[in-house]
Amino acid sequence: MNNISQEADALFAKISSDCLQVRNKLPDFNSQDEDNKNRIAIAKGNLIVSFQLAGQMKKNLNKGYLLISLIGLRSLIENYINTKYAFDHPSHKEDFDWTCAVCKDYFVRGNNPEAWKSGLDNLPIKKRAKEAGLEEIYTENFVSLCDYTHMLINPGLLNDPVYFKKFTQAAYICTLTTLHDIKEIIREHFNISIPNINTYEKELISFRDQI
Repeated sequence: MNNISQEADALFAKISSDCLQVRNKLPDFNSQDEDNKNRIAIAKGNLIVSFQLAGQMKKNLNKGYLLISLIGLRSLIENYINTKYAFDHPSHKEDFDWTCAVCKDYFVRGNNPEAWKSGLDNLPIKKRAKEAGLEEIYTENFVSLCDYTHMLINPGLLNDPVYFKKFTQAAYICTLTTLHDIKEIIREHFNISIPNINTYEKELISFRDQI
């Protein structure tokens, strides 16, 4: 397990650097209309929250705290689905008006105590995932992770050394690759060009292939 944790630490440092560069390159709020302020704020928020969450999950995995990491991974994947839906929807690419409307819904829903918080754009996450082309990720990853979040699990499963190692390895890989994908969605949506970005691409592909 030490090998993959060391690989994860090294990769996270590189992805983190790119995340911070993308954040710093996002348009400034000055002279922006309300719609674009919403779009920029949600992009920055999704990126930084994902970065912080992935970092905490990696630290927990390094300590052997698998269950809490799987609970965090569910939230990270939900953020990935929402980011893909808002900023890289297959049917709304470069449709800034549509993206701004979805981002406005983030704020309206977030500030309304009676709102259905997980129903972004008035759709359940399953439908958002399907529209965004992430139905497989929803079915194979998100749904099973919900079982851990709601404690609908067989405790003995995670106590088995074979399963523990397998799930830990998968959690490392899914955490870092999901963070990378969120960062790329936002970078491409805002047409952000950064010298020497993604210099670790081959390393990331090799890391992903271990799953």
